[in-house]
Formats: sequence, structure tokens, C-alpha cells
Amino acid sequence: GPSASSGGWETLAMRKDGGSSYYVRGHLLNDNLGGTGADWANLTPLTQASNNRSAVSMLRTFENTVKTAVLDQKKTVNLTVTVSYGQPARTDVADKVAKSWTPKKDAADIAAIIRAEANVPRSINCVAHVVADDGSRTALVSSGTTNTIDTNLDHYSLGGVARKPMNINSASKAQLMTLAGVDDAVADTIMKERKKAAFKDREDALARLGAGIWHNLVSTAGISIRCE
Repeated sequence: GPSASSGGWETLAMRKDGGSSYYVRGHLLNDNLGGTGADWANLTPLTQASNNRSAVSMLRTFENTVKTAVLDQKKTVNLTVTVSYGQPARTDVADKVAKSWTPKKDAADIAAIIRAEANVPRSINCVAHVVADDGSRTALVSSGTTNTIDTNLDHYSLGGVARKPMNINSASKAQLMTLAGVDDAVADTIMKERKKAAFKDREDALARLGAGIWHNLVSTAGISIRCE
């Protein structure tokens, strides 16, 4: 499992999402295929949603298919993972937090997390091919996952705060716009769809809103998305 560490990772690991961490040291297949979890060349900080919780996480859109091909079907697979960085440096926000965060004892840590988030990737793109005995390659699976970060300051926590449910069938527009990646247009889309018919469950919401919107919703820290 992942064991590599650094000052930057230790800072990111302080951010909590309910009873768990908001970030993980994302990796591909190392527990299954022997890749080391001790080297950052094989790891990158990902949100829990991008790593495995979301319907469009790396696990669901890429890893599971590769694992099946290698471990169950005994195929040889060549895979390439490209990580794109370039998150904005929110230095001005961090400076304000350091001066005014309540409780004051957490101010320095929250500000440090915000600064460290500039080193979190924006997206992860994965491509895998099955390699035949003659060396020829056949496309197996490819995927792209946006590593959405919840930047709502109300959702930053160092722990001890339980996740709060939000029912997207009844939440107000203002409440919806507190969720990660939800702007005015996305909030209107959610409200328009639920007006046609209430979302029955996660699968219904995913199908009607699209994977991108759903991925943003479940990338929100401290909030449990419900369809009730």
C-alpha cells in the first residue's frame, strides 16, 4: 500500500471528509501487481471521489478492467498514466484564512492545506492496451478523470465533523451552489431535471445529470449526497 510521504503530503492528509481523509495517495494496481507504494513516481494526491468513490473514478473506469484482464484473463497489458498538474495557487485565500479562521488554533493548518492544494493534479488520463505474443497491441480501455477539489471554505475540516446529508431533490438553489463544481447553470440543470421527476437514486441522478456533474457533487467534502 501507499507509504511514500513528504511535507506536502502530510499537510494534505490533515484535511478530513467526515470520518476519513479527503485526499489519498492515489496509485494504480500496486497492491495487485507489485508496483511500489514507497515511491512518489507511482503515486499522486487524489480526492477520495477521483480515486474510487465516484462513478467516474479511476477504479471504476480503468483499474477494474485492467485488473480483470491481467489477474483473471491472464493477459499482458501495457498501461500509461498521465497526470496533469496546474491547480491555481490560492495564496490570497490562504493568507486571509491564516488571519481570520475560527477556531484560531486551526488557522495555520487550514491555510497550509490550501497552499498545498496547488500541488494536487487537475486530472488523470489512463490508457491500456493488450499486448499479444507477437508484440501487437489492441486497445483495452482508456479513461479521463477530473480531480475536482472542493474549495468551499465552509467544507474545510481537520476532523471531528460528521458528514451532513443533502437531498438534491429538495435542496434550495443556494444550497446546491455550495457543492463542488456547481455554478448557477449547473444548479439550474439539477432543478430542471428534478422538476420533471424526483431523482430515484444515485443511478437515476447519474444517468440524468451526467457523469461530470455527479462527479463534482460527490467530490464535495463533508456532504453526503442523497436522492430521497
